[in-house]
Amino acid sequence: MNSPLRETILVVTELQPIREYLGQVLTGAGYSVLSASGSDEALAKSKTHDGPIDLLVSALWLHTMTGIELRQALSATRPGLRALYCAIDDARATGRFRLAAPQPATLLELVRTALNEAA
Repeated sequence: MNSPLRETILVVTELQPIREYLGQVLTGAGYSVLSASGSDEALAKSKTHDGPIDLLVSALWLHTMTGIELRQALSATRPGLRALYCAIDDARATGRFRLAAPQPATLLELVRTALNEAA
């Protein structure tokens, strides 16, 4: 098993404040984080990243595909990729959003559980 300092997490959501929040929490816990604003950028980062990607943390709904479809696409070159999907209530008209499980301790517990699961 990798130590948290060696585990890499790919965070994908179109909402910059959510990406920043997830990145801050995860890097603060010692994870290496790759961040992408959508599925196309995530696929490109996966292609150019030399090391392993241990976990995909993605919004369930993205503009060009779902988080589930993104995991399937990434799995073509990264078999066994584990995933954690975030439900984001995005009311773009009002500029407000809500992330399921926003508390850092809850997020880190979910991430650790996902990483510990067999792929």
